[in-house]
Amino acid sequence: SSNFLLAVIVLLVIALAGVGGFVVVSEEPTPIRGIDVDGAGYASKLAAIGHRNRAFEALAQKRWEKGIAALEAGYDAQPHPNFLFNVAIAYDKWGGHCRQLIDAARRFEKACSNCAVRKIARPMVKEMRERCAVDVMVDSEPMGAHVQIDGEAHGTTPAMLHLVPGRYRMKLEHDGFTAIEVELPVVKG
Repeated sequence: SSNFLLAVIVLLVIALAGVGGFVVVSEEPTPIRGIDVDGAGYASKLAAIGHRNRAFEALAQKRWEKGIAALEAGYDAQPHPNFLFNVAIAYDKWGGHCRQLIDAARRFEKACSNCAVRKIARPMVKEMRERCAVDVMVDSEPMGAHVQIDGEAHGTTPAMLHLVPGRYRMKLEHDGFTAIEVELPVVKG
């Protein structure tokens, strides 16, 4: 029993330590007193920690696919937003996976609308998205059409836009002409 509690303490300490630029899964340790060691919630937390440890080991060896799969399994076991943030970081470090990075970042932001790591994560997610952004040239004949992307003004044509991969609604308006609105898919590469 005391060995089990010692193992639990060690696992919780490991859960609080960051590894190689990735973010921890637990924001604070679970108190030892009153733990229901037979409860499903506790078992899923231990499973999540195991997945997280396997993920960080794989990611440290640059086995990106295996590490990301383990992070996803950890999220399935214990849906903590840091798993999703770490998935985004892993795709960023892997390189060339902008679509997956953006998807993981969106999932993280949805899961972490008010979590403690959001303040730290927001600028990092922004930087990751910027690395994925592509330049999109928008032009018209005649020049000078007003460009809107998802309702936000982006100057007049010709316009060079810096957009992250995704789908946008683009509207072009020019005095004396009928406005046009089209879907603008943006992909990297």
